[in-house]
Amino acid sequence: MYKRMVREGHAIGNHTFSHNYRVIYSSIPAFLKDFRKLESVLHRYVHVKPKIFRFPGGSLNAVNPKYGNRSKMIKVNQVMTRRGYRYFDWNVESGDSEVPRPTTEAMIRNVLRGSKNKRKIIVLFHDFNPSTPKCLPAVIKGLRRQCFIFRALSKNSFTVRFR
Repeated sequence: MYKRMVREGHAIGNHTFSHNYRVIYSSIPAFLKDFRKLESVLHRYVHVKPKIFRFPGGSLNAVNPKYGNRSKMIKVNQVMTRRGYRYFDWNVESGDSEVPRPTTEAMIRNVLRGSKNKRKIIVLFHDFNPSTPKCLPAVIKGLRRQCFIFRALSKNSFTVRFR
């Protein structure tokens, strides 16, 4: 899947190997160890070493304080930035990770409503929801109607940051 993504021109970012909040947010060394594990896999199999990433739960998401704290997240942000990485949060949510799972129509509605009156967006989707791929054609069509242009993320892209 990663090879296909690279071949088709998509950006690959790191999102940690385990996505286990309790482990990765227990300490900066624990975060780096898990992060490097995925980085190693990507480098070995796809020959890519991404310099962009997304924190599981977001950079300062309400989920994280259960497993770490705000000051620890700020320190992780600083360490990653010093190492040349750039992280992205999001400003539009599909809702695809909610329980109970939303319908395809609800996810489309969430994205199109959430993007209204915004000039630039980063939409949060997850690959574990089987409805996510089903809603993408309608989401893309709706966003194009709102005059959005799609680009792969890079270190120079527009960035959303939680504060």
